Amino acid sequence: MKNKHIFTARCLSCITALTLAFSSFPDTHVFAEVEVLESAEDIPNVAEVPAIYIVTEFPEFKKNPDGTYTDSTIQQTYGSLSAVSGTAADDLGLPDDLTISGYWEVNGPEVPAEQFVLTDISWKLKSATGETYSEATPAGEYTFVPDLNAYVASQQAMGNTTFDEIKMEENVSLLELKVTITAEAPEETAP
Repeated sequence: MKNKHIFTARCLSCITALTLAFSSFPDTHVFAEVEVLESAEDIPNVAEVPAIYIVTEFPEFKKNPDGTYTDSTIQQTYGSLSAVSGTAADDLGLPDDLTISGYWEVNGPEVPAEQFVLTDISWKLKSATGETYSEATPAGEYTFVPDLNAYVASQQAMGNTTFDEIKMEENVSLLELKVTITAEAPEETAP
């Protein structure tokens, strides 16, 4: 029993000695530098997520089982698109506005986004060789697709930053419009 009291007394004296030893040190103050930011532009840019919109469909048009869009719904909306050789691209009858449905890449397909109407959309020839349409393009049937990259670039140039990029979802076809360019009709001559 005597040993128990001696052990307790020794523990208490050690604790008292440590307390006394630490209390003899002066207080230590720690100062941190504080950076004052003048405006929101001074805030460091932390990994911004690009605003990439993934198109799942063009809701105004019916799809075929293979994912392409039916010519009949295109014709119901635009009629048969045709022009005479030498017609400017803006006069081919291709639509200026196009509605898209999809989702933001950062959210994934489980979170559908609102539909957007793309205005002043430009069209390009569907070509594996990079061929472009001009007034000198010969007669024939040509397929045009919306130029989504050009649309995004033009919007950003005007200060509209809704989209950083617009992409098509894998296995979803881009809308294709066919335009028939015919040779210029011969001028009638008086007999």
